[in-house]
Amino acid sequence: MDRWITVRTRNITYAKRKNFYFVASVFLIIYAVIFFFMLIKANTEKVFAYSDVKRQKEVLKAIRGTIYDKNMDIIAGNFYIAKISIRKDILEKIGYENYKEILKIFGKSLTKKQYKKLLKSERFTVKVAEIPYNDFFEGRYLRKISSVLSELKLGDVLIFDYEYKRYYSTDRFYSRFLAYMYQDKNGLKKIGLERTFDDILKGQDGERTYFFNKKVGFYTEKRPVDGESIVLTIDSSVQFICEKVAKSALNRFRADNVYVIVSKPKTGEILALTSISRKYGKMNGLIIRGAYEPGSTMKPIVGALALDLGVVRISDSFYCEEGVFKVKKRVIRDHERFKDLTFREIIWHSSNIGMSKIALKMDDIAFYQGLKMFGFGMRTGLPFHKESRGIFPSKKDFNVQRKISMSFGYGIGVTAVQMATALNAVINGGYYVSPVMVKGKVKPEVTIAKACLRPINEVSQRRWKVIDETTSSVMRQILKGVVEHGTGRQAAIEGISIGGKTGTTKKLIGSRYSKNYIASFYGFFPVNDPAISVYVVVDNPRGKKFYGGEVAAPVFKEIVQKIYPYLVEEISGKTIPLPDQPLFVYENESGEKTGNDPLGIKGLSFKQAMQKLASESVNFVCVGHGFVSGYKKVGKNLYKLYGSIR
Repeated sequence: MDRWITVRTRNITYAKRKNFYFVASVFLIIYAVIFFFMLIKANTEKVFAYSDVKRQKEVLKAIRGTIYDKNMDIIAGNFYIAKISIRKDILEKIGYENYKEILKIFGKSLTKKQYKKLLKSERFTVKVAEIPYNDFFEGRYLRKISSVLSELKLGDVLIFDYEYKRYYSTDRFYSRFLAYMYQDKNGLKKIGLERTFDDILKGQDGERTYFFNKKVGFYTEKRPVDGESIVLTIDSSVQFICEKVAKSALNRFRADNVYVIVSKPKTGEILALTSISRKYGKMNGLIIRGAYEPGSTMKPIVGALALDLGVVRISDSFYCEEGVFKVKKRVIRDHERFKDLTFREIIWHSSNIGMSKIALKMDDIAFYQGLKMFGFGMRTGLPFHKESRGIFPSKKDFNVQRKISMSFGYGIGVTAVQMATALNAVINGGYYVSPVMVKGKVKPEVTIAKACLRPINEVSQRRWKVIDETTSSVMRQILKGVVEHGTGRQAAIEGISIGGKTGTTKKLIGSRYSKNYIASFYGFFPVNDPAISVYVVVDNPRGKKFYGGEVAAPVFKEIVQKIYPYLVEEISGKTIPLPDQPLFVYENESGEKTGNDPLGIKGLSFKQAMQKLASESVNFVCVGHGFVSGYKKVGKNLYKLYGSIR
């Protein structure tokens, strides 16, 4: 009996102990599962220890790609700023008075009403200040912050981080419609190439998720992928000069707009695309969106088409009716009372009547299709939002009177880029080559090297034959005569072989032509093998001068005089050696020659000297190229620079 009881007692004790361990294990496992689930999922976990704020996500911004010019100089890049912020819950705990003292470090202040508004914000952190990275350290802000926080007995309540902001190294002169970003009340605005290639430049943002228990903090992270960079065909030095000269012309002629396009006729590469406005400033995109009647710059295109079709020869002569020509009820007038003019003289002296008679010799369909082959009525393909097609008549609206008007640049609407591209086709051997502005893209981590360039799928170039190469060669010589004998004499530059064509158009306001004009000039050099073309349009010059030859041609001349030294190696295809120790002479207005260097350009290459002077708003003209061998003061703030190689 006693034995049985003993055995029984032992079994009960073992069973109770076994149940306890089992139940305890189950609860421990459940607790571990719940804790693990909460730790991983963290739907309502704390963000920081001892904080009542719920889980937060932080966006890790990708660094936007850089925009380079053709020489890999930065046009649009990024600079870093020190970002100081404070958690909103900490801001509430330290109080208004303490926060006001912190703001004094950064030269800022706020009212109590503003403080309360910050506390109602839904943001996790509140921005205290943003300071350029270098200024932050050079200004010894860390020491100032530490000292103030110590006096206030607050401890480390501020959060220090850095981020990048967009900057434009060429902002002083670069037309903003090309590429720009700015913030307004409606958010971030992207313009031009910044908008077109946003998917390439912006990269992919990352994300960091914070979740904490009462003692230990954790976070998960997806790293950002930085944006790729793009390389343009733009030459910043050439663009700088064009912007400067265009702005000067805008003021000198009191014009509404000035457009300048510098390009390579054979490749379509654009070296400068300048569009400034009295109304829109550097944001003026009318160079690719606004259509205007081109006037007499259309005559080389119509003339080339007539030659190529064989309906005229350069020796053919046309009677120009002594300045007045009636076609049915319409009267066509010339700016002079011309009698007999040869084909080349019609273009030299820009006769509307002569060009009308040439157009009448062409078949209507051949004329119509021929102008379309030059790219009129279609977009050039430049990577800009809302590029205009211009205005080109439909077949049902095309008739003899429209044909006559189009022969001397009326009855058709073009953009400046369309016109420059069409004229390039006349002189480049006879090929329509669509303009390009983007050479390719490079990966963000790759060092600057042209070999790293990769094509951009969105950018494609079109090319087709328009006229015969022989026709193109003849037209180059005729356009050379425009500068030597005709309306473009003010574009001539000693030592440079130049061809070109002037244009003057009355502006159409409503349904009637006004007394306002558009003056233009297209020029190229060297004539035998065109490497560079420059197209200048001055919209509504005010004053006594309004013809293309007296308004736009001098602007062309000034631009070429300044850009030629930059491009001479590119034009010649040869590297020009520079002397080790060039002679240097400075001549003042009195004619005294000294070794002084008041401009500080001694020892610089010609290109470096010109960049320095242009950035300091010093006006200059150039003779020769290579290395600066001296200069002479020829007027108030005007110098003539002499190159060692001429």
